[in-house]
Amino acid sequence: MIYSWLRSGGLVLSVAGVMGGCGGSKVIHTAPDESRPHITWEIRTGGEYGDADLVCGSAKPGQACVLPSGASDKPATVMLKLHLHAAAVQTNYLGVWRAPFLEGWTPKDYREVSGAIRPGDRPVGASVSGRITDKPGTYAFNVLLDAAQEGAPMGQRIVLDIPVTVRATGNFPN
Repeated sequence: MIYSWLRSGGLVLSVAGVMGGCGGSKVIHTAPDESRPHITWEIRTGGEYGDADLVCGSAKPGQACVLPSGASDKPATVMLKLHLHAAAVQTNYLGVWRAPFLEGWTPKDYREVSGAIRPGDRPVGASVSGRITDKPGTYAFNVLLDAAQEGAPMGQRIVLDIPVTVRATGNFPN
């Protein structure tokens, strides 16, 4: 299942329920307190849609996010996945994410993400697939979400700032 597609020359992001076992991947997560709002994330690369191999993510804490740069004759693709998880009560997530290492995205380009998840629901997933920039350097995968729970007087802010290194293809280990 592809969650993003091209429309009028730009990437379109959609949000869909995550199906267990779909495409051979399973959402793996642990949270210190499953009753509170929490998310998981992945950066994958390889294959036709950029989803073949897990590069880094919540399931591999401490793993560096290193991607090969794209080239006009051999573009490299990447898929970013974000999973919004259920908590003890209905949780409404609203926020943005950005990935300036994707071709066509700039540091000012943020994409919206939102979801309402009831207790016991499967995670809601948001993903985007695209070409990796051809400009090696240090970038970041940023997520800024507000999570509001029914009956709770204050929401919870969730912030991710994941460093991503894009290396020239010749400098990438095989």
